Amino acid sequence: MTTSRGSLPKMRIFHLKVATRIGFVAKIERFSLQSGDEIESRRQN
Repeated sequence: MTTSRGSLPKMRIFHLKVATRIGFVAKIERFSLQSGDEIESRRQN
């Protein structure tokens, strides 16, 4: 079973990429929500 040893790092890299992508999207959503709140507060003032 030498193939499993070679596929392990690939899976680890895949999980890392997915995790960073999810974090990146979450960061963008959070930023857009904050900017939206700022625009709303400015409009009220």
